[in-house]
Amino acid sequence: MTTNDELVDRFFAALVAGDTDELRNIYTPETTIWHNTGGVAEDFGQQSVEDNIAMNGLIAELLDDHRFDHIRRGHVEGGVYQMTVLRGVLDGQPVEHYMAIWIRIEEGHITAIEEYFDSVTAAPVVTAVMSAMPAA
Repeated sequence: MTTNDELVDRFFAALVAGDTDELRNIYTPETTIWHNTGGVAEDFGQQSVEDNIAMNGLIAELLDDHRFDHIRRGHVEGGVYQMTVLRGVLDGQPVEHYMAIWIRIEEGHITAIEEYFDSVTAAPVVTAVMSAMPAA
């Protein structure tokens, strides 16, 4: 296991645990997070660290028994590419949200994330999160 693997594993464990302090330790203050939204919710196409932490906190609250199942991880210069499925239960219904993620890693921190997801499988999660987010 490489240092990048350990960091990415810590990242996903923090997401599941809703550990905002650990996420702040993993990110840098300048980390950028981008999602293709597939027309589902343009409001979080580009996110700051704090917006991303808030969104992931809502996912942790809204999805019962949620977890990330990693299909494949590839090591590339500057980071990792990973195919992942977010699984859980939302309003009594099972959810499987497929995504491909590019994670840039510099000096032991995640400095950028680009998440490409299937807008069909993401729609229930995105809709629930957008509904739960406080109005700006």
